[in-house]
Amino acid sequence: MAKSFKRLRAKMSAEARAKAEQKTQELLKEILLTEAARAVSETNQNSEGRPPPESPE
Repeated sequence: MAKSFKRLRAKMSAEARAKAEQKTQELLKEILLTEAARAVSETNQNSEGRPPPESPE
């Protein structure tokens, strides 16, 4: 039978929980940066060959 993460975390030391939380935050930042870079890349690829949009006056 699988144990719940809540019970497994409760058995971890405070130091181990803090380290896991720090790693989680680092990975989430990396994911967000990767997604942002991909979105910019896709935007640039989609706009290649098109004239820039006219600015409203």
